[in-house]
Amino acid sequence: MLAALVCLLLAALYAPATYAQESSGTVKGIVVDWQYARILPTTIVFVGTSAKKEVRLDHEGSYEIELPAGDYLVKATAPGFLERRIRFRVEPNGMRTLNMMLDVRPMKVGKCPRGSLCL
Repeated sequence: MLAALVCLLLAALYAPATYAQESSGTVKGIVVDWQYARILPTTIVFVGTSAKKEVRLDHEGSYEIELPAGDYLVKATAPGFLERRIRFRVEPNGMRTLNMMLDVRPMKVGKCPRGSLCL
């Protein structure tokens, strides 16, 4: 009887940890421009119903992050580029790749700044 109770208590203690491990997945990828050059620095934000996490590209222009399983709105931003938004699903116990391409922010047309050469 005591052994059964101890087993039941141990199972209850380890169940949440096991469930948490099973309900997350890994996302990795790169962010490039139209010439497939990696864009540094880039910040990627994953916004879901149960989590909001931010990751920055490493020195090689790639990222990897572990997230709870679910649907996310992913936003990638970098100086001089337009923000990219993508809907993405993270599967439990899975590894998915999410590569993104950012568009260059158009220059504002207007007066030529003093001391600049404008065409």
